[in-house]
Amino acid sequence: MTLNASQTSFCGINDSTVTLNASPAGGVFSGPGVVNGVFDPSIAGLGNHTLRYTFTSGSCATFDQLVMTVNEVPTVTASPDVTVVYGT
Repeated sequence: MTLNASQTSFCGINDSTVTLNASPAGGVFSGPGVVNGVFDPSIAGLGNHTLRYTFTSGSCATFDQLVMTVNEVPTVTASPDVTVVYGT
């Protein structure tokens, strides 16, 4: 069984959603921020989130996990604007 996503690290909660992929098909995705097989960092929030894909065949079930990381966007503080006059 495989579980993967095109992106596992996100730059803030406003980053794009990503569709989860798994094989064999027909299982269930679960975890923070997962809605209909799509991971949404705005729902999951900041931090590391373990997602699970569970596949059941008959009375046997198996699963795979994937960690998605939603990082805080760094803030930048600059000094006040300065005007430089050349030639004086």
